[in-house]
Amino acid sequence: MEKRLVKGAVYSFVIGICLAILFIPEWESFRMPLREYVIQVLRFGIMAMFGTVIALWLLGMTGMQRGEIYDFVAGVVKSFVVVSLFIVLVAAVANLVR
Repeated sequence: MEKRLVKGAVYSFVIGICLAILFIPEWESFRMPLREYVIQVLRFGIMAMFGTVIALWLLGMTGMQRGEIYDFVAGVVKSFVVVSLFIVLVAAVANLVR
């Protein structure tokens, strides 16, 4: 489990930094000092790393197998989509009634 946590931490840190570079606006366009930009990118990478480590630790503590994890995530995604569609439907009906 320790090897899995370390690999997850390293990979999520690298991927988090790459995503931060893609999505955080460039430091030159907002006249932000380079030091603040680097700190924001590192902070995003570190938050992604800690989130991944906590998720891997919780999954390891529950004892779920790989197939069970996929079923659980699929159920969460399905329920999220259904609830999101319901909210959109209610908002559309509310706008039509007004």
